[in-house]
Formats: sequence, structure tokens, C-alpha cells
Amino acid sequence: MKHAQTQHSQHGEHNQHSRRAHNNRDKLLMVILLVGIAAAFIVGLEMGRYYSPTQSVYVDSQSNQPAILANAERTLAAQNTKISLLLPAIKQNGQGAVAQLDVEIKNGSGRSFLRVDGTNPVVDQNTQDSIKLALITAQGYSEKTRQNLRNSDLLFTFSGTMGSVGGESAGAAMSVATIALLNGKKLKPNIAITGSISENGSIGEIGGVLEKAKALKNAGITTFLVPVGESITTRQEVFQNETCNTRDIGNGIVQECRTSRNVESTPVNISQEVGITVIEVNDAYQAYRLMVAQ
Repeated sequence: MKHAQTQHSQHGEHNQHSRRAHNNRDKLLMVILLVGIAAAFIVGLEMGRYYSPTQSVYVDSQSNQPAILANAERTLAAQNTKISLLLPAIKQNGQGAVAQLDVEIKNGSGRSFLRVDGTNPVVDQNTQDSIKLALITAQGYSEKTRQNLRNSDLLFTFSGTMGSVGGESAGAAMSVATIALLNGKKLKPNIAITGSISENGSIGEIGGVLEKAKALKNAGITTFLVPVGESITTRQEVFQNETCNTRDIGNGIVQECRTSRNVESTPVNISQEVGITVIEVNDAYQAYRLMVAQ
């Protein structure tokens, strides 16, 4: 009988130990679950900083091939450096206008993004091609820019009141801004540039320089860099001359008139016409040296 009671007592103690172990295990699992939930919440917040439903155009600086990325990763949310430039443009009615280019850079892996969303103008294929050429131009500036580009991500953003930004005339501005960022430099205020860009960095001719200069002047720009040969433009004036002759047809006099139309072209010095300093530049590297803040 005594032996049976001892066994019963030992069995009860074993059950108590089992219940305590089970409770401790439940508590440990609860702690692990709470820690996991907290960690997931923190990770979610951090991911929210880098992801956005904004659509972007992704350009790989190694292959220079663009692709549309829906819900693209916003790798530049935590920006390190930013350069803003005023971009001269031409409206559909032929008048000059001003948009804004923002270029941001942060540590990365050689990726470039073109921001396209509801708050920014629509950009065309020429603009996307100009980004590729701007990256190639920046790589060619120096070994430093080439290495920094491989270790950086870039975000190009266009903004303005116009419905679209098209053409190739933003290529020079994007090249200069990219070179400056990769060198950790800032650009002088009150200076702007227009012109297309090629793979060797040369700046090509574009149109509407006079109208662009007027728009920049109204926006407070004092120095305007343009492609070689475009600081002088031509103004065309149309003149109409009427010549009349009279002749007797026997029973009366008839007057016959003819109107001739002549077009005369007059050279216009844009700097003198607008009241802004206009400088011709050969390539993006010369433009960068003129625009960089020392």
C-alpha cells in the first residue's frame, strides 16, 4: 500500500513538471510569434520607403537598354544628392516654355530611372534615348565618373505645366547634371543649356533657340548655353507688293493688279535681342566646365 502511494505521488509530480514544461513552451512560442510580427511590421515600413506604385522607365547603365517597370522599385527614395535645372522647351503653338529637370543620385548598382506619373509631363522615346546617351557621355568624362556610375543609381524627373516633354534637346542638360552628380559637384544658379547629345558627348543643333531664350529670360536665367552656330538665328519677314497697270479696251479702261510676295531673312543676335548671355558650346564636357560651381 505504501509502495502504491509512493508511485502515485511520483506520478503526480511528473504530471506537474509536464504541465509546467508545456506552459513554458507555450509562452516561448508566444514570444517568438510576437517578435516575428514586430519584425515583419518593421520590415514592411522599411519596404514602404523604397516601393511606390509609380511607373518608371528603367535604364541599365551597363547595357543602356530601357524597359518599362510597373510598380518599379523606388531605389532613390532616400536621396543623397539632387541637381535641378530649368529646361527650355517649345509649346505646340511655337512659343517658348520652361520645364524642370531633377536628377537624383544614391548608392546603387548602375541603374537609372525615369519617373513617369500623374504629376509629371509625358516623355517620348527620344527623351528615353537621350538618357542612354547621357549615361554614355558621363562614363566618358573620366575614370572616376565611370566607376561612380557603376556604384550609383540615378532618378530623372521632368516636371512642368506642359502636357509633354519631347525631342532631344534635354540631352545636354541631362549629361551635364549626371557628370556633376558623379563628381559630387553642384551647378551654378541662373544658367541653362539646350541641345541634343551624342555618344561622344558632342552637342547637336536643335530648333527654337530664340523662343527658348525668351522663356528662360522671363524665368530669371542669365546665361544660356547653346549648340555651336545657334547663337545667331534668322527672322523671316514677308513683304507683299502690288503692281497695277491700266489699259484701254475700246469701250473703257481696265485696271489690272498683281500681288507679289517676297520673303526676306534678317540675322538676329539672340543675346542682343533677348538681353541674356548666350554661349556656344561644342560638347557636354565644355558645358560642364562652364556650368559647374567651383
